[in-house]
Amino acid sequence: MKLYVLAMNKTEAIQHFGNASRLANALDITRQAVSNWPEEIPRGRQYELQALTGGVLKVTPKEAQIDDDVQRPKAS
Repeated sequence: MKLYVLAMNKTEAIQHFGNASRLANALDITRQAVSNWPEEIPRGRQYELQALTGGVLKVTPKEAQIDDDVQRPKAS
């Protein structure tokens, strides 16, 4: 039996902070940077959000993440 774990996503993070601007301010980044995220938040930012929210938002376990959640160019 496979256990499915919900990933931390952009929608729930924005809802937690009230809007994308407040989320961006909490992370000291631009609102545009938040807008550029895929729906599943990059793993490093997930750790920051988990710390900032005292664990209300939780990091997605590695097993539940997509293989290429780090935004980097693919080798040709």
